[in-house]
Amino acid sequence: MKKSISIALLFLLLQFLTAHEIDCECEDDEFGIYHLIPNKVSATSTLVEKNKSPDFYSAENLYDASWKSWVEGEKADGLNSEIVYQYNSPKDIRALVIRNGYGELRYFYQNNRVKDIQLSDGKSTYKLTLRDTYLPQIFEIEFNSCTEIKIKILSVYKGTKYSDTCLAELRFLNYPVQDDRVVPYAQDDFTKTAIRQIPGIDVFPDYFAIPKFRTINYLPRGEFRIGFVMHYLENGRLLLLEEHQNQIKKGNNQNNWKWEYSGTSFYEFDGEKWILSNDPAFDIIKQSDGVHLKPFAIDEYPHKMDFCYGGNCFKLTDTGFEQVFEWVKPSDR
Repeated sequence: MKKSISIALLFLLLQFLTAHEIDCECEDDEFGIYHLIPNKVSATSTLVEKNKSPDFYSAENLYDASWKSWVEGEKADGLNSEIVYQYNSPKDIRALVIRNGYGELRYFYQNNRVKDIQLSDGKSTYKLTLRDTYLPQIFEIEFNSCTEIKIKILSVYKGTKYSDTCLAELRFLNYPVQDDRVVPYAQDDFTKTAIRQIPGIDVFPDYFAIPKFRTINYLPRGEFRIGFVMHYLENGRLLLLEEHQNQIKKGNNQNNWKWEYSGTSFYEFDGEKWILSNDPAFDIIKQSDGVHLKPFAIDEYPHKMDFCYGGNCFKLTDTGFEQVFEWVKPSDR
């Protein structure tokens, strides 16, 4: 029996790899994301900081699925700095997954983030503009039979305190990924602490993407949190927007229940617990008078927004939230 199960599992794995054209020089990280593992990664410079190991900001942090980041070591902004990925055998590249900036999110805005980059395999070249967000970003690219990819920094978003330019993750895939909701990432310790302090949360607390949609048991009994958005501001403050629904019994039938929207709450994290917040960053959301928080991008508008609240779509900014547009269902157009 065990032998039959093993053979079946191996067959399913081979089917998956074949369907995604994934060769054997790849790795499935803790999130189930298959990405090509480079034989060697190098950078023109790396920051070496007092009281930290020389490889603390190494370019190898770029594909380790953690918050640890590569930081360039130039005196200025690191413009024209290069990162080089080298592979043992020719690879077909179909997508780039990147997390911009420094991975310890309290300090994201203090350091430079990358704005424009150039990718080249020696035959083809791409110029890409990254959003100024710590959320994962996906770009469709096409490099065929390449053994080396050079990534050059062309411009940056300036940090509020430091001129160090940072990248948290940079992974190449040999299959297309069109939905950035499938790319969560590991959180730094402070963010993990904040997530664990949300009452009732018990779903992958160590690896929550921000924002992330979940249905989570909530107190008091009978009330549920149906979605939330966490967001760091430029000043390092961490905000939380969450929506609730009540489970209401209908009539005398024990199994007849309905859901009723019970409000949206606004919090900030004081380092130990979540407290109610009147931060002006929330004002534009409160004015939208929305119902049903949906913290993910609508497929029609990839990479342009981070969540919807009612019929209004927002993106995360360094000072809070910015309304991008009012979404109109295709059937209403």
